[in-house]
Amino acid sequence: MTTTDQAKAPVLHFPYSSTQFIADSNQCQHLTDECIKYLTLEATGVVRFLLQDALKFTRKCRRTKMITDDFESAMKMRYLEPIVGFRLSNGNLPFKTTTAVGTNHREVQCIDDHELQLDQVITAPLPKIPFDISIRTHWLAIDGKQPTINENPEIVSKADLTADSLDPMKSLTKKRYNLDASKIKTSNPHELSLEQQIYYKEITEACVGSEEQKRQEAIASLSTETGLHQILPRVVLFISEGVKVNLMQYNLAILIYLMRMTSALLENKSLYCEKY
Repeated sequence: MTTTDQAKAPVLHFPYSSTQFIADSNQCQHLTDECIKYLTLEATGVVRFLLQDALKFTRKCRRTKMITDDFESAMKMRYLEPIVGFRLSNGNLPFKTTTAVGTNHREVQCIDDHELQLDQVITAPLPKIPFDISIRTHWLAIDGKQPTINENPEIVSKADLTADSLDPMKSLTKKRYNLDASKIKTSNPHELSLEQQIYYKEITEACVGSEEQKRQEAIASLSTETGLHQILPRVVLFISEGVKVNLMQYNLAILIYLMRMTSALLENKSLYCEKY
């Protein structure tokens, strides 16, 4: 086809009267002819693109007949809301042609709904009352540790996850022999964020440093800060290792500083230091 033939070829689109009828049905009677023409061509272009995309889904699934799922997939691909309520079970279109009242005897298509008898609806048994919405609480963590209950996810260490990804048959073997997961103790290390790492570094250096003002500020922070649950094990380990080393070297000053840190942690009401 030459360029001249393409220019003379008619452009297929929806009838302008259909767009005018839809606008009148939605209380939009004051649209101009240019607006009706623009809306008609725009709607025709959208439907044409959707049909082309739906045809691609049909060919991809190796079907010879387009179904509603193909058109719905095309709408999802173009981020359009799918049309719900249309499922063709027998292959026939669920539409019927009728004459609309007050539209100069125009023929319109509507959904062929199933007619219900009023007496059957009245005498039908009532449906069962649905269960009432209920909310219950459970512990996510107790003293910084996650309890083993059904509501909480299973604790799996990074080593086990790496081993399962490298050797999937190992996890299948465990399921085959029904190993009791409750008897297997797995380590669950807690990684500190960058801010927590900086805080831990600054607080430990200030507590055992030579500047008295920084030491007092660090001790006050340990006794009043409420977000020390993640770094509490590391601070306790720092104190215990420091006591071991300085006790052998008879470094009394450092031991006093470490005892002040211990006293500050015990004074903090938001921490539970009994297990340490």
